Amino acid sequence: MESRSKMQNPDQLIYNVARTIEDIECFNEPGTENVSISFEDLFTSHFVRAYSNCQNLDELLACSGIKDLKELCESEGQARLTRFLNFESWEKLRETAFCFRIARKLNGG
Repeated sequence: MESRSKMQNPDQLIYNVARTIEDIECFNEPGTENVSISFEDLFTSHFVRAYSNCQNLDELLACSGIKDLKELCESEGQARLTRFLNFESWEKLRETAFCFRIARKLNGG
């Protein structure tokens, strides 16, 4: 159980949940009109550090041989990053990054 000093106040918790619900509603397959989470927001520094030896997205891209974010819109760039991070698929990588983002938001991060 969390100590009282670390617990979020109810208003902050409600705000975090509302932001999280908005993210969930916007998380669709690429190419749909509702996609609003950028690669920078999805692959946060926290996620990058948790799943690689890199410190941020720019370093992760460089280490995986990806020149810029545009390459992540193409299947070859997606495959390269998926292999570099040892995920079974691009979809699983995106899902994990999204869940990581949701968990951090719910915890006030």
